[in-house]
Amino acid sequence: MAATFTEVSLEDMEKFLKRAFRSLHPKQGSSRNEYYYDLKLGPAVDIRVWSSVTVRSGMGAEVGSDAIRIQFLSSKDGRPLEKGKAPIVKRTQGWRTSLQDRVEDLIEKYESNDTFWEDWASTRRVRRDEPVVEQPATPPPLKLDWSQAEKEDAEPKVFTPGPNDATEKQVGFAEKLLRGLSNNGWHEYGLDRITGLNTVPGRDDLARISKRNISQVIDIMVKAKGWGGGGGGGRRYSAAELAEVLLDLPRK
Repeated sequence: MAATFTEVSLEDMEKFLKRAFRSLHPKQGSSRNEYYYDLKLGPAVDIRVWSSVTVRSGMGAEVGSDAIRIQFLSSKDGRPLEKGKAPIVKRTQGWRTSLQDRVEDLIEKYESNDTFWEDWASTRRVRRDEPVVEQPATPPPLKLDWSQAEKEDAEPKVFTPGPNDATEKQVGFAEKLLRGLSNNGWHEYGLDRITGLNTVPGRDDLARISKRNISQVIDIMVKAKGWGGGGGGGRRYSAAELAEVLLDLPRK
């Protein structure tokens, strides 16, 4: 039997979610003229169900124009925890079963590694037992916020690195290279994916990045600014200086 379109009202959606997932405390909200429900998995992790019901009309979107969508979400910053398009549930006669399957899949994914997902949702910091995301092959043009670069240097803070943390020399080197970089530039270079940090880090956060990851950050920024021995304007660092800070990256 072919699947046929079924109108899903806000009442239908709320009744189903509160019966099927009462323990996750479904909470209604709205954004971009669409109602959604957040299901609480943990302190910083939610499952968001976009209902496809518009706020203005209170009715579901027209046939073929939208679908019910499911997202793994951080309740700290309201951003998805996974890249790509959100999984969908078609509005057909079997939508309740399909939606329940989708939600239960995300519950199982969360419960299989809840500590990782909570860390990621809270700080956007990749745990060190997770795969390292490789750096982009060619950095985009550098964009600097010179108002930040002109501020006086803060008094250096003393820290004691762990065996896998960045060295003090790496931290100081990275701090100089990142001076003036905007948060948009941080994302354009893919440094957020390498470090798990959503914004340009200060000295304390730099000190907690692994040696390998901070080596990648330094390598990208040296190439972007043309401050390495391979060319570009401005100051160049010697091969010896780079060897001290790029501890885990082979130099060509």
